Amino acid sequence: MLPISLLKDKFWLFLAIALLVVEWSMPMVAQGLYAESHFYFSVAFSAGWTGLITALGLAFYVTARKNAQLASLAIVLSLATLTLMYRTSVSFVQPQFTAEDGCVFFLQQRESGLSAFLIPHNGYYHTVVRILAALVAPVPTLFVPAFYNLAWLGIYSLIVAYILIQYPDRKWAPIVALVTAFVAHTCEIFLVVTDTIWLGGLALTTFVLFPVPDLKRWARYLVTGVLLIFSMSGPFSLALSPFFLLRWSMNRKTFPLIYVVAVILGALVQMSALHSYYVDKNAGPSLTLTSLLLCLKIAVIRVPWSLAVGYQPVDFYWLIGLALTLILFVFIAREIKSNPGKHIFTIGCLLLCAVFVVLNFIRISPPDVLVPLVNGDRYFYIPKVLFVWALIHLAATARTPKPFYLALFFCAMGSMAEFTTSQVVVDNHWPRYAMLIDQGGPVNVPLNPPGWSISIQGASQTLPK
Repeated sequence: MLPISLLKDKFWLFLAIALLVVEWSMPMVAQGLYAESHFYFSVAFSAGWTGLITALGLAFYVTARKNAQLASLAIVLSLATLTLMYRTSVSFVQPQFTAEDGCVFFLQQRESGLSAFLIPHNGYYHTVVRILAALVAPVPTLFVPAFYNLAWLGIYSLIVAYILIQYPDRKWAPIVALVTAFVAHTCEIFLVVTDTIWLGGLALTTFVLFPVPDLKRWARYLVTGVLLIFSMSGPFSLALSPFFLLRWSMNRKTFPLIYVVAVILGALVQMSALHSYYVDKNAGPSLTLTSLLLCLKIAVIRVPWSLAVGYQPVDFYWLIGLALTLILFVFIAREIKSNPGKHIFTIGCLLLCAVFVVLNFIRISPPDVLVPLVNGDRYFYIPKVLFVWALIHLAATARTPKPFYLALFFCAMGSMAEFTTSQVVVDNHWPRYAMLIDQGGPVNVPLNPPGWSISIQGASQTLPK
C-alpha cells in the first residue's frame, strides 16, 4: 500500500498535492478562457473538471484518516485522471466528437434507435458503445460529447480500481494500475468512446491475469453479464476465449464456468459478424514473407522500442530495437527458467502481448497500414501495458532484478518523451452545430481528425470557422 501514515503526518505533502492539482488544472482553465468559439461553454467545463479534482483531493484527505485501501484508490484515481487531463486537455475543456463517435454511433443511434445494436462496424459488434449511445440519447445534443467522455472515464476508472484492488503485490499495485495512463502512447484511445473496445479488451485481459474474488451468486451473474457485454465489443474475445478456458481448468473453485461460457458466446457472435464481413468484402488477411518481415518490424518499433525511446524514424532503428529486445528476452528467459511457477503472471503477460500483436496483423491487411507511426497506435495499447506489467513483475520477484529495473527506467523515459504527444484536435465549433442539429435543420458537421464529418438529413450546409 501507499505510505498513508506518512501522508497523515505531513501536512506539507497535502499542500504539495494541492499545488500540483492547481498547476496541472490552470493550463486547461486558461485554454478554456481563451477559446474563441464558445467562451462560456469552455469556462463551464474547465470549472467542472477543476471541481472534480478538488473533490477527489478532499476525498483523499478524508479517507486517508480512516481507510488505507480507500485512500490508495482515491490517490491512484486522482493521479490517473490528472494524467489523462494533462495528456488530452482539449477533450476535457472542449468536448466534441471524434471520428466514429459522431459519424457512426451518434448518427446511427439518432436514426435507427435500438436497432443500431444489430449493426456491426468494421466487421464486429460494439455493444458497449451502443449501450452508451443509447443511454446518452436523451441528453441535449450540446452535451452528448461530454457525456461520452464521462462514460469512457467511468469505464476506465472501474478497470483501474479492479487492478489496484486485485493485484497481489500491494506495494506495486498502484504503479501497475497507473501504467494504463502513463504508458508511452499517442493518446488515440483516451476519451474516445469508440475505442472503449480497447478498454473492454484490457478488462477481459485483467480478469484473466489477476485473481478473481470469490463472489456471491448475484455478483457472479452481474460479472457474467459484464463479461458478455465486453466480449461482444471488439474482436478480443476471439483471442481470449482459450485463456478463459485455461484459467477455469487451473482454478475451478474461484473461476466459475459461467464466466468462460459468457466469453465464448461473445466470441461466437463476433466470429459470425467477422465471417460475414470478410465474405462481403471478398477480403481477408494474406501474409507473404515480405509482409511477415514488415509485421516483425512494426511490432518491434511499436511495443518495446517505442516504450523505451518514444517514436523514432523507422529506417534502421528497428534493428537496434530488435537487438536490445532479444537481449532483454535472454534475461527474461533465464529468470523464468529458474522458477517457472513464480513467474506465471509474467508468462501470461508476455504470451497475451504476443497474441494481441498477432491479432492486429490478422485484422489489418495489408500490414503496411500500420507503418506511419503517427496513426494506429491504439492497436498496440494493450500489448504495451502488458509488456510493462511483465517487467514490473520481474523487477519485483526476480533473483537479479537489475536488468528489469533498467528496462523500466527506459520505459519511464520513453513515456516522458511521448507524454505531451496527443492527437491534433481542431476546434470545430461544436456548440454551434449542436444548435443547428437541435433545430432540425440540415447540416454537415466537421469532426476530428480533419476529413471526418456527420451528415444530418443528407445535407451539405456548414458553418464558417
